[in-house]
Amino acid sequence: MAALAGVLGAEAAQAHPSRIILLRHGEKKNSSELCDVGKLRAQALSDQYLGKGAPGNEIIFGKGGTPDAFLAVTMHTQETAAPSAKSWGEQVTPFSVPPKDPNEDADLDAQTQKAAAALNSPAYDGKIVVVVWEHKRIANKDLNKDGNTLWTLLSLGDIGNADAPKSWKGANYDFFWIIDYTTSKPTFTVVQQEYAGPDGAKIPDNPWGEDVDRSKFPEFYQDCKQ
Repeated sequence: MAALAGVLGAEAAQAHPSRIILLRHGEKKNSSELCDVGKLRAQALSDQYLGKGAPGNEIIFGKGGTPDAFLAVTMHTQETAAPSAKSWGEQVTPFSVPPKDPNEDADLDAQTQKAAAALNSPAYDGKIVVVVWEHKRIANKDLNKDGNTLWTLLSLGDIGNADAPKSWKGANYDFFWIIDYTTSKPTFTVVQQEYAGPDGAKIPDNPWGEDVDRSKFPEFYQDCKQ
């Protein structure tokens, strides 16, 4: 693991995306599908933030920016990314971990390491990359120390203007973490997802670290894992 970190560090000094947008998959129904609210979130992400022509494009991609790639790992993350990628005429690049995988933890660790290596390679140098991932492999204080999270592999705990939280909270599906590499030191920004319209009112937008107000979102619990 130390050798891998050394390789990643050396490559990062030479090649890295101009911007990485990290987000969690939508809410789940089971081991392979999003629930109704998760599907609403996936479509709303495309319509309002990540899809071609969405009003939030400049917030997420920067002025004049467009996504060069969408990376995903599980079926939930691939389903979340698909509407946005399709709107740009792109395919989601999978680092696949199948549902009901008996080796899920080990495979998530391995695919997260592969994704980080790819992000720090010439293939994505100077590009804008959307990474839809499993939340514990974005950041988790217990997994960070083993080098099995993007928090560790992308050095998110040592960014110039603000450190990324050490854990992605289990109750939160509604945030973007944006890492920019356009200056001498990377910068970190958090953007909360906020949705308009009748369907938008059904999509939880709870503050960081806080649980969803179940009385406000009864639909959320009809077919979603709690």
